[in-house]
Amino acid sequence: EELPEGLSFGAMAASTDGRFYIFGGADQGILDQTSEAGIYELDLGNPREALRASRLSVDLPAISETATGRMGMTATALTDAGPLAGQILITGGAGRYMTQTSASSYSWAVDTQSTKQAFLFDPDAQTLTGLSSEMNLSRYGHVAVENHRGDVVIIGGFIDDSSTWSAFSNAYPEVFDPESQTFTQMGDLWTSGTAFHAAARLGKQGIMACGGVDFQMDAATECGLLSTDGVYSTVRAPGDPVLSPAMVAMADGRILMTGGLAMTDESLPYFETEYQATDSAWVFQGGAWIAVAPMKHARAWHNALALPDGRVLISGGVTGVEDPNSGIYLGAFYAHHSAIPCAEIFDPDTDTFSQVDDCDILSGTGSLPHPVMLQMGAVDPVHGAVLMGGISSSGEGSPSVMLYRPTPD
Repeated sequence: EELPEGLSFGAMAASTDGRFYIFGGADQGILDQTSEAGIYELDLGNPREALRASRLSVDLPAISETATGRMGMTATALTDAGPLAGQILITGGAGRYMTQTSASSYSWAVDTQSTKQAFLFDPDAQTLTGLSSEMNLSRYGHVAVENHRGDVVIIGGFIDDSSTWSAFSNAYPEVFDPESQTFTQMGDLWTSGTAFHAAARLGKQGIMACGGVDFQMDAATECGLLSTDGVYSTVRAPGDPVLSPAMVAMADGRILMTGGLAMTDESLPYFETEYQATDSAWVFQGGAWIAVAPMKHARAWHNALALPDGRVLISGGVTGVEDPNSGIYLGAFYAHHSAIPCAEIFDPDTDTFSQVDDCDILSGTGSLPHPVMLQMGAVDPVHGAVLMGGISSSGEGSPSVMLYRPTPD
Protein backbone atom coordinates (compact mmCIF):
# COMPACT_ATOMS: atom_id res chain seq x y z
CA GLU A 1 0.00 0.00 0.00
CA GLU A 2 2.81 2.46 0.69
CA LEU A 3 6.49 3.23 0.88
CA PRO A 4 8.15 3.85 4.25
CA GLU A 5 8.36 7.51 3.18
CA GLY A 6 7.13 9.69 0.34
CA LEU A 7 9.46 9.75 -2.64
CA SER A 8 9.64 11.71 -5.89
CA PHE A 9 12.28 12.22 -8.58
CA GLY A 10 13.75 8.80 -7.91
CA ALA A 11 14.23 6.04 -10.50
CA MET A 12 12.33 2.75 -10.77
CA ALA A 13 12.89 -0.53 -12.58
CA ALA A 14 11.53 -4.06 -12.46
CA SER A 15 13.33 -7.37 -12.33
CA THR A 16 11.81 -10.22 -14.36
CA ASP A 17 10.49 -12.19 -11.41
CA GLY A 18 8.05 -9.86 -9.69
CA ARG A 19 10.56 -7.64 -7.94
CA PHE A 20 10.41 -3.84 -8.28
CA TYR A 21 13.03 -1.35 -7.13
CA ILE A 22 13.12 2.39 -6.41
CA PHE A 23 16.46 4.18 -6.22
CA GLY A 24 16.90 7.46 -4.33
CA GLY A 25 14.51 10.39 -4.71
CA ALA A 26 13.28 13.20 -2.47
CA ASP A 27 10.37 13.48 -0.03
CA GLN A 28 9.68 17.19 -0.64
CA GLY A 29 9.65 17.33 -4.42
CA ILE A 30 11.74 19.69 -6.53
CA LEU A 31 12.54 22.09 -3.69
CA ASP A 32 13.97 19.40 -1.42
CA GLN A 33 17.51 20.26 -0.34
CA THR A 34 18.36 16.77 0.90
CA SER A 35 17.75 13.82 -1.42
CA GLU A 36 17.57 10.18 -0.36
CA ALA A 37 20.18 7.44 -0.81
CA GLY A 38 17.97 4.44 -0.10
CA ILE A 39 17.06 1.53 -2.39
CA TYR A 40 13.57 0.06 -1.87
CA GLU A 41 12.24 -3.33 -2.94
CA LEU A 42 8.69 -4.52 -3.55
CA ASP A 43 8.61 -8.29 -4.06
CA LEU A 44 5.31 -9.49 -5.53
CA GLY A 45 6.62 -13.05 -5.69
CA ASN A 46 7.00 -13.04 -1.91
CA PRO A 47 4.82 -10.12 -0.78
CA ARG A 48 5.02 -8.62 2.64
CA GLU A 49 1.92 -7.56 4.52
CA ALA A 50 -0.04 -4.99 2.44
CA LEU A 51 2.59 -5.19 -0.31
CA ARG A 52 4.72 -2.71 1.57
CA ALA A 53 8.07 -1.86 -0.02
CA SER A 54 11.06 -2.25 2.27
CA ARG A 55 14.43 -0.53 2.30
CA LEU A 56 17.43 -2.69 1.47
CA SER A 57 20.67 -2.65 3.45
CA VAL A 58 22.62 -1.23 0.49
CA ASP A 59 22.44 2.51 -0.31
CA LEU A 60 23.43 4.65 -3.25
CA PRO A 61 26.90 6.13 -2.63
CA ALA A 62 27.15 9.82 -1.79
CA ILE A 63 28.00 12.16 -4.66
CA SER A 64 29.97 14.41 -2.31
CA GLU A 65 30.24 15.29 1.37
CA THR A 66 27.20 17.56 1.08
CA ALA A 67 25.22 15.51 -1.47
CA THR A 68 24.62 12.28 0.40
CA GLY A 69 21.65 11.17 -1.70
CA ARG A 70 20.59 11.62 -5.29
CA MET A 71 17.59 12.40 -7.47
CA GLY A 72 16.98 12.75 -11.20
CA MET A 73 18.97 9.64 -12.16
CA THR A 74 17.78 6.79 -14.40
CA ALA A 75 17.34 3.07 -13.69
CA THR A 76 17.22 0.81 -16.75
CA ALA A 77 16.56 -2.93 -16.52
CA LEU A 78 18.97 -4.74 -18.85
CA THR A 79 16.77 -7.34 -20.50
CA ASP A 80 18.72 -8.06 -23.69
CA ALA A 81 22.27 -7.41 -22.60
CA GLY A 82 23.96 -10.81 -22.58
CA PRO A 83 26.10 -11.26 -19.46
CA LEU A 84 24.43 -8.30 -17.73
CA ALA A 85 20.85 -9.42 -18.41
CA GLY A 86 18.73 -9.07 -15.27
CA GLN A 87 20.84 -6.29 -13.78
CA ILE A 88 19.79 -2.64 -13.53
CA LEU A 89 21.92 0.21 -14.89
CA ILE A 90 21.79 3.43 -12.83
CA THR A 91 23.18 6.62 -14.39
CA GLY A 92 23.77 10.18 -13.26
CA GLY A 93 21.65 12.18 -10.87
CA ALA A 94 22.19 15.18 -8.63
CA GLY A 95 22.08 15.95 -4.95
CA ARG A 96 19.25 18.41 -5.58
CA TYR A 97 17.61 20.28 -8.43
CA MET A 98 17.47 23.77 -6.95
CA THR A 99 19.47 25.63 -4.31
CA GLN A 100 17.66 27.52 -1.55
CA THR A 101 19.17 31.00 -1.29
CA SER A 102 16.79 32.46 1.31
CA ALA A 103 13.69 31.53 3.29
CA SER A 104 11.50 31.81 0.19
CA SER A 105 13.92 31.99 -2.74
CA TYR A 106 15.48 29.26 -4.87
CA SER A 107 18.07 29.37 -7.64
CA TRP A 108 18.40 27.04 -10.61
CA ALA A 109 21.63 25.21 -11.49
CA VAL A 110 23.62 26.43 -8.50
CA ASP A 111 25.62 23.73 -6.75
CA THR A 112 23.28 20.90 -7.69
CA GLN A 113 26.33 18.59 -7.77
CA SER A 114 25.31 16.40 -10.67
CA THR A 115 27.43 13.36 -11.45
CA LYS A 116 28.83 11.17 -14.23
CA GLN A 117 28.69 8.12 -11.99
CA ALA A 118 27.07 4.88 -13.14
CA PHE A 119 26.31 1.66 -11.25
CA LEU A 120 25.05 -1.85 -11.84
CA PHE A 121 22.52 -3.18 -9.33
CA ASP A 122 22.21 -6.97 -9.08
CA PRO A 123 18.70 -7.88 -7.77
CA ASP A 124 19.73 -11.44 -6.90
CA ALA A 125 22.82 -10.53 -4.89
CA GLN A 126 21.35 -7.13 -3.86
CA THR A 127 24.70 -5.49 -4.54
CA LEU A 128 25.56 -2.17 -6.15
CA THR A 129 28.77 -2.02 -8.19
CA GLY A 130 30.26 1.21 -9.47
CA LEU A 131 31.41 1.14 -13.09
CA SER A 132 35.02 2.12 -13.66
CA SER A 133 33.93 3.80 -16.88
CA GLU A 134 31.71 6.76 -16.00
CA MET A 135 29.49 8.70 -18.39
CA ASN A 136 31.23 11.33 -20.47
CA LEU A 137 28.93 14.10 -19.19
CA SER A 138 27.34 14.82 -15.83
CA ARG A 139 23.56 14.89 -16.18
CA TYR A 140 20.28 14.63 -14.29
CA GLY A 141 16.69 14.66 -15.51
CA HIS A 142 17.82 12.69 -18.58
CA VAL A 143 16.22 9.66 -20.21
CA ALA A 144 17.79 6.22 -20.74
CA VAL A 145 16.26 3.53 -22.98
CA GLU A 146 17.56 0.10 -23.95
CA ASN A 147 17.61 -0.60 -27.68
CA HIS A 148 16.96 -3.99 -29.29
CA ARG A 149 20.67 -4.92 -29.16
CA GLY A 150 20.90 -4.34 -25.43
CA ASP A 151 22.76 -1.01 -25.56
CA VAL A 152 21.36 1.80 -23.41
CA VAL A 153 20.90 5.18 -25.11
CA ILE A 154 21.13 8.21 -22.78
CA ILE A 155 19.67 11.48 -24.04
CA GLY A 156 19.67 15.01 -22.62
CA GLY A 157 19.49 15.95 -18.99
CA PHE A 158 20.24 19.17 -17.16
CA ILE A 159 23.71 20.54 -16.51
CA ASP A 160 25.08 22.23 -13.42
CA ASP A 161 26.30 25.52 -14.82
CA SER A 162 24.78 27.00 -17.97
CA SER A 163 27.39 29.78 -18.03
CA THR A 164 30.09 27.18 -18.60
CA TRP A 165 28.35 25.46 -21.50
CA SER A 166 26.29 28.37 -22.86
CA ALA A 167 23.45 25.89 -22.78
CA PHE A 168 20.61 24.66 -20.62
CA SER A 169 20.90 20.90 -21.07
CA ASN A 170 23.27 18.29 -22.49
CA ALA A 171 23.33 18.37 -26.29
CA TYR A 172 25.24 15.12 -26.83
CA PRO A 173 23.76 11.66 -26.21
CA GLU A 174 25.86 8.71 -25.17
CA VAL A 175 25.48 4.95 -25.40
CA PHE A 176 26.31 2.29 -22.80
CA ASP A 177 27.74 -0.94 -24.22
CA PRO A 178 27.01 -3.84 -21.82
CA GLU A 179 29.76 -5.99 -23.34
CA SER A 180 32.58 -3.53 -22.65
CA GLN A 181 30.71 -1.74 -19.84
CA THR A 182 31.75 1.61 -21.29
CA PHE A 183 29.99 4.80 -22.39
CA THR A 184 30.54 6.35 -25.83
CA GLN A 185 29.55 9.93 -26.52
CA MET A 186 27.88 10.40 -29.89
CA GLY A 187 29.46 13.06 -32.10
CA ASP A 188 26.29 14.55 -33.60
CA LEU A 189 24.69 17.49 -31.81
CA TRP A 190 21.20 16.50 -30.60
CA THR A 191 19.12 19.38 -31.96
CA SER A 192 15.74 18.12 -30.71
CA GLY A 193 14.53 18.01 -27.10
CA THR A 194 17.07 17.45 -24.33
CA ALA A 195 15.03 18.63 -21.32
CA PHE A 196 11.40 17.95 -20.41
CA HIS A 197 11.48 15.34 -23.18
CA ALA A 198 10.40 11.68 -23.44
CA ALA A 199 11.81 8.69 -25.30
CA ALA A 200 10.91 5.16 -26.40
CA ARG A 201 12.31 2.30 -28.47
CA LEU A 202 11.25 2.23 -32.13
CA GLY A 203 11.60 -1.49 -32.81
CA LYS A 204 14.96 -2.33 -34.38
CA GLN A 205 15.35 1.17 -35.82
CA GLY A 206 16.65 2.78 -32.64
CA ILE A 207 15.54 5.16 -29.88
CA MET A 208 13.26 8.13 -30.55
CA ALA A 209 12.92 11.17 -28.26
CA CYS A 210 10.29 13.92 -28.60
CA GLY A 211 8.99 16.98 -26.80
CA GLY A 212 10.64 19.41 -24.44
CA VAL A 213 13.22 22.07 -25.24
CA ASP A 214 16.63 21.81 -26.82
CA PHE A 215 19.97 22.75 -25.28
CA GLN A 216 19.34 26.42 -26.09
CA MET A 217 15.86 26.37 -24.48
CA ASP A 218 14.01 26.54 -27.80
CA ALA A 219 10.92 24.39 -28.26
CA ALA A 220 11.63 21.03 -29.88
CA THR A 221 9.67 20.99 -33.13
CA GLU A 222 11.34 17.75 -34.25
CA CYS A 223 11.82 14.31 -32.74
CA GLY A 224 15.31 12.86 -32.68
CA LEU A 225 16.09 9.25 -33.65
CA LEU A 226 19.38 7.54 -32.81
CA SER A 227 19.73 4.35 -34.85
CA THR A 228 21.38 1.22 -33.49
CA ASP A 229 24.37 2.14 -35.68
CA GLY A 230 24.69 5.52 -33.98
CA VAL A 231 23.26 7.65 -36.79
CA TYR A 232 21.21 10.67 -35.70
CA SER A 233 18.23 11.87 -37.75
CA THR A 234 15.09 13.90 -37.13
CA VAL A 235 11.41 13.69 -38.01
CA ARG A 236 8.74 16.36 -37.62
CA ALA A 237 7.18 16.24 -34.16
CA PRO A 238 3.42 15.71 -33.89
CA GLY A 239 1.17 18.74 -33.37
CA ASP A 240 2.33 21.80 -31.47
CA PRO A 241 5.44 21.76 -29.25
CA VAL A 242 4.90 20.34 -25.76
CA LEU A 243 6.81 20.03 -22.51
CA SER A 244 6.89 16.73 -20.61
CA PRO A 245 4.74 14.38 -22.71
CA ALA A 246 4.86 10.61 -22.21
CA MET A 247 6.09 8.08 -24.77
CA VAL A 248 5.92 4.29 -24.71
CA ALA A 249 6.83 1.50 -27.12
CA MET A 250 3.88 -0.81 -27.77
CA ALA A 251 3.90 -4.53 -28.51
CA ASP A 252 2.73 -3.90 -32.10
CA GLY A 253 5.93 -1.97 -32.86
CA ARG A 254 4.38 1.49 -32.75
CA ILE A 255 5.16 4.32 -30.31
CA LEU A 256 2.36 6.05 -28.41
CA MET A 257 2.91 9.69 -27.40
CA THR A 258 0.42 11.40 -25.09
CA GLY A 259 -0.19 14.80 -23.52
CA GLY A 260 2.31 17.42 -22.46
CA LEU A 261 2.15 21.11 -21.65
CA ALA A 262 1.32 23.12 -24.77
CA MET A 263 3.99 25.75 -25.40
CA THR A 264 2.80 29.23 -26.35
CA ASP A 265 6.08 30.29 -27.94
CA GLU A 266 8.59 28.22 -29.89
CA SER A 267 11.54 30.34 -28.72
CA LEU A 268 11.65 30.98 -25.00
CA PRO A 269 14.38 32.95 -23.25
CA TYR A 270 12.75 31.83 -20.01
CA PHE A 271 9.93 29.50 -19.15
CA GLU A 272 6.48 30.97 -18.84
CA THR A 273 4.66 30.64 -15.52
CA GLU A 274 1.42 29.30 -16.99
CA TYR A 275 0.85 26.34 -19.32
CA GLN A 276 -2.14 24.15 -20.09
CA ALA A 277 -1.85 20.41 -20.70
CA THR A 278 -3.22 18.81 -23.84
CA ASP A 279 -5.29 15.65 -24.23
CA SER A 280 -3.79 14.90 -27.65
CA ALA A 281 -2.46 11.44 -28.49
CA TRP A 282 -0.40 10.24 -31.43
CA VAL A 283 1.05 6.98 -32.75
CA PHE A 284 4.22 6.72 -34.80
CA GLN A 285 3.89 4.24 -37.64
CA GLY A 286 5.06 4.07 -41.22
CA GLY A 287 7.64 6.79 -40.59
CA ALA A 288 5.18 9.48 -39.45
CA TRP A 289 3.02 10.55 -36.52
CA ILE A 290 -0.72 9.92 -36.83
CA ALA A 291 -3.29 11.52 -34.53
CA VAL A 292 -5.64 9.16 -32.67
CA ALA A 293 -8.61 9.77 -30.39
CA PRO A 294 -7.74 12.09 -27.47
CA MET A 295 -7.24 10.99 -23.89
CA LYS A 296 -10.12 11.28 -21.44
CA HIS A 297 -8.14 13.88 -19.49
CA ALA A 298 -5.54 16.42 -20.52
CA ARG A 299 -2.31 15.78 -18.64
CA ALA A 300 1.46 16.25 -18.52
CA TRP A 301 4.13 14.79 -16.22
CA HIS A 302 2.12 11.58 -16.32
CA ASN A 303 3.16 7.95 -16.64
CA ALA A 304 2.60 5.61 -19.60
CA LEU A 305 3.30 1.90 -19.16
CA ALA A 306 2.95 -0.89 -21.75
CA LEU A 307 0.97 -3.69 -20.12
CA PRO A 308 1.58 -7.40 -20.75
CA ASP A 309 -1.67 -7.66 -22.76
CA GLY A 310 -0.54 -4.97 -25.24
CA ARG A 311 -2.59 -2.11 -23.85
CA VAL A 312 -1.12 1.01 -22.24
CA LEU A 313 -1.82 2.34 -18.74
CA ILE A 314 -1.86 6.16 -18.42
CA SER A 315 -1.81 7.53 -14.87
CA GLY A 316 -1.57 10.76 -12.89
CA GLY A 317 -0.08 14.01 -14.13
CA VAL A 318 -1.16 17.65 -14.04
CA THR A 319 -3.76 19.51 -16.11
CA GLY A 320 -1.65 22.65 -16.27
CA VAL A 321 0.78 24.99 -14.55
CA GLU A 322 -0.10 28.08 -12.58
CA ASP A 323 2.93 29.11 -10.58
CA PRO A 324 1.87 30.75 -7.29
CA ASN A 325 5.42 32.00 -6.76
CA SER A 326 5.72 33.62 -10.21
CA GLY A 327 9.20 32.14 -10.50
CA ILE A 328 10.96 31.67 -13.81
CA TYR A 329 11.61 27.97 -13.28
CA LEU A 330 9.23 27.02 -10.49
CA GLY A 331 6.31 27.27 -12.89
CA ALA A 332 7.78 24.56 -15.09
CA PHE A 333 8.86 22.30 -12.24
CA TYR A 334 6.68 22.67 -9.18
CA ALA A 335 3.20 22.29 -10.64
CA HIS A 336 1.65 19.97 -8.08
CA HIS A 337 -1.47 22.09 -7.47
CA SER A 338 -3.25 20.72 -10.55
CA ALA A 339 -2.29 17.06 -10.08
CA ILE A 340 -5.02 14.56 -10.93
CA PRO A 341 -6.01 11.12 -9.53
CA CYS A 342 -7.13 9.70 -12.89
CA ALA A 343 -6.00 6.65 -14.84
CA GLU A 344 -7.03 5.44 -18.29
CA ILE A 345 -6.24 2.66 -20.74
CA PHE A 346 -5.21 2.94 -24.40
CA ASP A 347 -6.35 0.04 -26.58
CA PRO A 348 -4.05 -0.39 -29.62
CA ASP A 349 -6.70 -2.44 -31.43
CA THR A 350 -9.10 0.51 -31.57
CA ASP A 351 -6.65 3.39 -30.91
CA THR A 352 -9.00 4.73 -28.23
CA PHE A 353 -8.85 5.49 -24.51
CA SER A 354 -11.16 4.31 -21.74
CA GLN A 355 -11.20 5.56 -18.17
CA VAL A 356 -10.25 3.29 -15.27
CA ASP A 357 -13.00 3.83 -12.69
CA ASP A 358 -14.78 7.14 -12.22
CA CYS A 359 -12.61 10.20 -11.74
CA ASP A 360 -13.59 13.58 -10.31
CA ILE A 361 -10.74 16.05 -10.67
CA LEU A 362 -12.47 18.74 -8.60
CA SER A 363 -12.92 16.46 -5.57
CA GLY A 364 -9.57 14.73 -6.09
CA THR A 365 -11.05 11.23 -6.20
CA GLY A 366 -10.36 8.59 -8.82
CA SER A 367 -8.48 5.40 -9.58
CA LEU A 368 -5.40 6.63 -7.74
CA PRO A 369 -5.47 7.08 -3.94
CA HIS A 370 -4.80 10.80 -4.36
CA PRO A 371 -3.87 13.33 -7.06
CA VAL A 372 -0.25 12.75 -8.09
CA MET A 373 2.26 13.75 -10.75
CA LEU A 374 5.58 12.23 -11.84
CA GLN A 375 4.76 8.76 -10.57
CA MET A 376 7.45 6.15 -11.02
CA GLY A 377 6.33 2.95 -12.71
CA ALA A 378 7.49 -0.39 -14.08
CA VAL A 379 5.88 -3.54 -15.47
CA ASP A 380 6.29 -7.23 -14.72
CA PRO A 381 5.07 -9.63 -17.47
CA VAL A 382 3.19 -11.79 -14.94
CA HIS A 383 2.10 -9.50 -12.13
CA GLY A 384 1.29 -6.34 -14.10
CA ALA A 385 2.15 -2.68 -13.54
CA VAL A 386 3.32 -1.11 -10.29
CA LEU A 387 3.17 2.65 -9.65
CA MET A 388 5.10 4.16 -6.76
CA GLY A 389 5.76 7.59 -5.31
CA GLY A 390 5.51 10.85 -7.22
CA ILE A 391 4.47 14.33 -6.05
CA SER A 392 1.06 14.75 -4.46
CA SER A 393 -1.13 17.83 -4.89
CA SER A 394 0.23 19.10 -1.55
CA GLY A 395 3.74 19.21 -3.01
CA GLU A 396 5.12 16.40 -0.86
CA GLY A 397 6.47 13.08 -2.04
CA SER A 398 3.79 10.41 -2.27
CA PRO A 399 4.26 7.16 -0.29
CA SER A 400 1.66 5.27 -2.34
CA VAL A 401 2.26 1.88 -3.97
CA MET A 402 -0.33 0.70 -6.51
CA LEU A 403 -0.63 -2.54 -8.48
CA TYR A 404 -2.64 -2.71 -11.70
CA ARG A 405 -3.42 -6.18 -13.03
CA PRO A 406 -4.75 -6.19 -16.61
CA THR A 407 -6.80 -9.36 -16.04
CA PRO A 408 -8.27 -11.01 -12.91
CA ASP A 409 -6.38 -13.81 -11.21
